[in-house]
Amino acid sequence: MAFDYDVLVVDLFGKVRDGTFVGDNLSTSIRKRTKAGAVIHGGIRDFAGVSELTDVAFFCRGLDPSAIANVTLSGVNGPVRIGNATVLPGDVVLGRNGAVIFIPPHLAEQVVKTSEVVRLRDMFGHQRLREGKYTAGQIDARWSEAIAIYERGLEQDNLAEEFYRGVMRCHLAQGDAAAALRAYRRCRELLSIVLGVQPSPQTQALYQSGSE
Repeated sequence: MAFDYDVLVVDLFGKVRDGTFVGDNLSTSIRKRTKAGAVIHGGIRDFAGVSELTDVAFFCRGLDPSAIANVTLSGVNGPVRIGNATVLPGDVVLGRNGAVIFIPPHLAEQVVKTSEVVRLRDMFGHQRLREGKYTAGQIDARWSEAIAIYERGLEQDNLAEEFYRGVMRCHLAQGDAAAALRAYRRCRELLSIVLGVQPSPQTQALYQSGSE
């Protein structure tokens, strides 16, 4: 029995020809009963009709005009294998833009929280790429490891502005403007005390870009 927002997950072993589990009729029924859709490790037919259904999603291995044939129902509401994933009843199904993942219920909250951090970092990264502040390689770098390397450099030479700028860039790329500001202030104070000078225009410009 299906309830609202239950997702039908069907394993047809990747069979597309003669493995079309749904057409537009069954898809319409699934939409009515679940308001969610289906993930089919097999095929779909009548795609023109299926694609017109709104507020519902169907994921499959391929499209074919053939009817389903030479398959047998072996179980309902049990574990299935979809590609490389084992799916259990109650798993959370997340699908978008042609990709599907299955999340065990006890991990769902952690996944949501982590994905929000990733989303915010991506938004910041996209903004910086549009502004020409960083390259794609810099955005995708491991910022924590890079920060540690720059900090080790500062242990050897705590007046090296290029290391402070490296720390600042990494923190800004992570979206942590406060940490970048702390690095700038540390740089400014040491330069003032030891050398009696202010940070270079390059370092100050980087500070300004993070404080905007």
